[in-house]
Amino acid sequence: MTIPTGALILILVSLLGGGMAILAFVWAAGKKQFRDFDTGAYAIFDEEEPVGKMTDNTFGFPESDKQHKKNRQTNSDTRPEL
Repeated sequence: MTIPTGALILILVSLLGGGMAILAFVWAAGKKQFRDFDTGAYAIFDEEEPVGKMTDNTFGFPESDKQHKKNRQTNSDTRPEL
């Protein structure tokens, strides 16, 4: 019983890829990449954009959200009761 050439190539490539993934994990653990997740997560915030406060105006937010709430409140006042 012989192994087809395509299957042999796939096995070798998968073993090579798995070995590279293991080496990358060992390297990252050795360089202490997994020690402190919080510092990197908070590095993007500063006084102009504090943690937990949305200040971006992408797609009109948060201004359009305020307008949406205002419209919803106005519409609920004008709806007839059933």
